[in-house]
Amino acid sequence: MLKGSDIVTAEKVFRTEYNRAVAEYEATSAWDQMATIGTEIPSTGAEEDYRWLQEMPEFEEWLGDLNSKDLEDYSYTIRNKEFAASVAIHVNELEDDKYDIIMPRIASMAGKERGYWGKLLHTILLAGTTNLAYDGIAFFSNASGVRINDNLLAGTISAATPTVAQAAADVNTARKSMMAFTNSRGEILGIVPDTFVIPPNLELVFLSLMNSTADPTTSNSGTKNPYSSMIQRLIVDPGLTDANDFYCLATRYSVGPFVKQKRKDVETFLDDSQKYVNRKLKFGATFRGNVGYGLPILAAKVVSAVG
Repeated sequence: MLKGSDIVTAEKVFRTEYNRAVAEYEATSAWDQMATIGTEIPSTGAEEDYRWLQEMPEFEEWLGDLNSKDLEDYSYTIRNKEFAASVAIHVNELEDDKYDIIMPRIASMAGKERGYWGKLLHTILLAGTTNLAYDGIAFFSNASGVRINDNLLAGTISAATPTVAQAAADVNTARKSMMAFTNSRGEILGIVPDTFVIPPNLELVFLSLMNSTADPTTSNSGTKNPYSSMIQRLIVDPGLTDANDFYCLATRYSVGPFVKQKRKDVETFLDDSQKYVNRKLKFGATFRGNVGYGLPILAAKVVSAVG
């Protein structure tokens, strides 16, 4: 029969194995890449208030009162949630010292919270045309009301036969549109997108657009490829099903288009409360946090209605 000291020892061994596997974990899945589109923001409570997203401060000549803007009556909070994963371990496996069949299961959990962040960010990216940003308007929306910038753009890519030339035209459209975004005073912000999130259907087309030495479009064939520097990072979102829509993001700001709010880092535990009920223990990991929308001016969705 397992004693209390056996449980304590097992928990230490499992935690050591988990931490070892985390240290050796390599981001191998597409979801790991998706996790990088969110700006990590620390959280100190049950939820955080993001009303302050309304205005990006700009420098100007100091001639009188500075144009700092008071917080308007917006209400946008991101409430933290708790997430967990676990593996079941039979009491007999511990009593018989079958660590060789336990350790691989524990190692398989390590680092998986990164991919889960990616899945959470995918969910709000996909729902961006209906879910509301801090200003009460859909995150991806045409300009209307207090939203002065249009970040829901029309594209030209065919779903059935996408071409490099079509992708080039849409990348150029998105880039020019985002660079022309203005603040509430009408000043051009000069935002430059650095990351493009695409569906699997467009991967080969965008890779060709990025990596060709010469311009891969037919319009300037033989000249240097101007798109290789425009697309600094390409992320394939495996969950995107619209074959010819894509997203362009500016992720190098202190707060980007998406927020990855972290309340508590991963903690591990060994639960032995059921060992006399079903003869099983659970080794698990848990973390707290959530995702949400940052600044709409740092993102654009390009939607093509071409079959």
